[in-house]
Amino acid sequence: MLRTFTNRTFQLSEQIAHFQAAHPETPILVAGATKVIRTTEAATDLRRGKHWARSARGVLIATSEALVFSATPRMEALHAEASGLPDFGDFTLPLETIAQARLIRFRQGTAQALVLAITTTDQSHYQFGLMPDPAWETQLPFPVITEAQKLGWSRY
Repeated sequence: MLRTFTNRTFQLSEQIAHFQAAHPETPILVAGATKVIRTTEAATDLRRGKHWARSARGVLIATSEALVFSATPRMEALHAEASGLPDFGDFTLPLETIAQARLIRFRQGTAQALVLAITTTDQSHYQFGLMPDPAWETQLPFPVITEAQKLGWSRY
């Protein structure tokens, strides 16, 4: 039920169809609704906070060549205004720019969740909040360190 609601809200089917129309020769390995934050410092632990409230919402698509984030159109302007990151819309991370990837499983209340934490070769850091799906653990086209972690608390 939550997955269906999230996928509709983030327009998963529409975003995948748009990607496939634009890139008909590129197979999708795994895709899902996500919220993403970009930071200048690597986070060693996961915490709640205002950065997640202001995160960009959209769809993460993994192909054999890249991770592609496609912002949900009706949420893009809201994110830009709230976060102060007007340039943080759609983006692509080519696989050769991924220096490290961690897939972190955690529990938020009674629900399971995942965060795919990516560090790029230029030391940018991305955290993609994802719904649990075994495909994220088995279909990514790059090495991933999988770990479990408790969600930390913040004053936010």
